[in-house]
Amino acid sequence: MESVRDPGPIGRHAVIWSWIWLAGEAISGAAGLALALLYPRGADPGDADPSTFAGKLSAAMGISMVASFLLFVVAATLSGIWIYRMTAVKRVLANAPSMRPAWAVGWFFIPIANLFEPFVGICEGWKVATGAEDWTAAPTPVLLRIWWGVWLAWTILNNVIARIENALIETGWLLALSAALAIPLAFLWVRIVRRITHGLTAQRSAAAFR
Repeated sequence: MESVRDPGPIGRHAVIWSWIWLAGEAISGAAGLALALLYPRGADPGDADPSTFAGKLSAAMGISMVASFLLFVVAATLSGIWIYRMTAVKRVLANAPSMRPAWAVGWFFIPIANLFEPFVGICEGWKVATGAEDWTAAPTPVLLRIWWGVWLAWTILNNVIARIENALIETGWLLALSAALAIPLAFLWVRIVRRITHGLTAQRSAAAFR
C-alpha cells in the first residue's frame, strides 16, 4: 500500500481548479453572449480598434477565451494527475485486471480511442471504490454516463469553436453554449472525484489494518 501515492490531496486541488475553470467559462460565455446580442449591425467583424464598441466587445471575448483556456489547462492537468494516482490505488485494491495508470491518462490524447477508453478507466475506479467484491459485475452508474456524454459534447463543441474563422457572432453563441454545458460538466466531475477518492481512501485505510 505504500508504493502508490494518495490521490486525495491532488483530488482536492483538481476540485478547486475545476470550480475556478467553471468561473472562467461563465465569464467567457457571458462575453460571447454579449457580443452575439450587442454587436452593432453593419460593423466590420474584423474591427480590432479597441476605441470602438464593436472592438471592445471583440477584445473582451478574445481575452475571456484565452483566460478560460488557460484555466482549463490547469484544471485538466491536475485532474490528469488525480486520474493517474487514483488508477494506481485502484489497481492495488482491485482483485481483477484493470487499466494501467499511464493508459488511464494517455487514452485522452489518442484519437477515436479517446471517445470511450477514458470512460472505461473512470468507470473502473468508481466500481472498485464501491468496495464490491466482484466490481467487474457492478453496473455503470447513470451519473457517469451523463458526465461522459456532456464531456464529449463540450469537447466537440470547443473543437468547432477553435476552427471557426471570421464569424464573431456565431462564435459568441457557441461560447455561451459551451458555458452552459460547463455547468453540469464541472458539477458532475467534482462529484465523481470526491466519490471515488473517498471510496478508495476508505478501502486503503481498512486494508492497512487487516
